[in-house]
Formats: sequence, structure tokens, C-alpha cells
Amino acid sequence: MPSSTSIGKGFDRLAFIYDLVVWLVFGNKISNLKKTFLGPLTKANNAIIIGGGSGKILKYAIESDIATSFVYAELSDRMIEKAKSRITPSDLTRIEFCDDFEQKLQKNKFDYIILPFVLDCYRNRDVKAMLRQFSVALSENGSILFFDFNLSKEDGFEPKQWKIAFIKLLYTFFRLTTDIPAKKLPSFGRHFSEAGYYRGRATLISKGWIQAIEWKRENRIRATE
Repeated sequence: MPSSTSIGKGFDRLAFIYDLVVWLVFGNKISNLKKTFLGPLTKANNAIIIGGGSGKILKYAIESDIATSFVYAELSDRMIEKAKSRITPSDLTRIEFCDDFEQKLQKNKFDYIILPFVLDCYRNRDVKAMLRQFSVALSENGSILFFDFNLSKEDGFEPKQWKIAFIKLLYTFFRLTTDIPAKKLPSFGRHFSEAGYYRGRATLISKGWIQAIEWKRENRIRATE
């Protein structure tokens, strides 16, 4: 598996064009999805954003006031610089920036773990291991806020060959430029279910191709029934 350092340096190289590329391909769809999905959340004590890139989702999370304090974990130094530039000086005092999310998960409990298009960088076995880590790091009533692509019919995707081909093209591009380990989109829904999570609030756009889901732990169901 490529090192975190090599992946971080890869995204350093893309930092200056990343937002432009996303906008050229998707317009405002992804930004609007993040804003509308975060908006109704109940304010929590803390949240960790893993792989938030240039920081748009951090800005939206602060504007929606979803947590008192934040950890922003991002492997790319240049992406962190861009994220900081979006935040007012007063709000920066609420945020801890770091490049090692695993260390933070081991030492803290979080009410929200936010995953914006980051699990797609990892292989199926890596995703399984990460979901186990998240389960330990979630507070008793915590949630995972998950944003990513979807190619599963079971999760509402309407198969279109050009969308499947486009995802393959994305993987080719990011493997060449950032050294991510994944070669294809993981089976997200299956992995979350097998790890003991259930689907809460969900929003699908582009006919199920892009998804936002609040995943909660099964033991929370049993505790509240």
C-alpha cells in the first residue's frame, strides 16, 4: 500500500486545480449536496473531517454550526493551506489541523466522523479496517456522514455505462497523479452493513450516482427501541 506521504504529495500537486476540475465536471452539484445535507444536523460537541481536501466542506460545516470544535485531517499540506484560507480567524480557533487521522481516532471520541469522497481512495480491505476504527472512535450517539460515488443498484444507482466508464477514468487519473491504492469503487453499503452500521438519513443525486448518507451504529437502534 502506498504511504500516506506519497498520497499527500500527490494531492499537493493537484491542489491548485482540484476545485476547478470538480466544478468543470459536476458544476455545483457536489457543493450543494454537502451544504444541504449538513444543514439540518443537530449541533454536537465535536467532529472530525477526514480527507476534506481544499476545505469547502469544513466551511459548510462551520456555517451550519454542526459542532463546537473540529479536527481537520488531511494528508496534503497544500490542501490544508487552502482550507485555512476559507476560514475566518475567529473560527480557526475551533479547528485542529493534522495529517494523521488514525492517531486522533485512537485518542478521542467524536460525535460526527465526516468522510467526503475519501473512502473511494482505498481498497475494500482498507475500507473494512477503517470502519472498525471509526466504530471505536464514535461517541455513543455518534454518526458517520458519508459522501461518495455509488455504482450499486441496491443503493439506488440507475446503471449508465458512461458513468461506470467515467469512474474507471477517474481511478486511472488519480492512481497516476496521487498514488492512491484503490483501483475500483469499494462496495460501501455492504461494508457499512457488515461493520454493524445502519442507514439513517440519505440523499441521492444524479440518479443515485452520488450519495450522502448518515450511517449509525446498530447498537444505537437496540438501545433506543
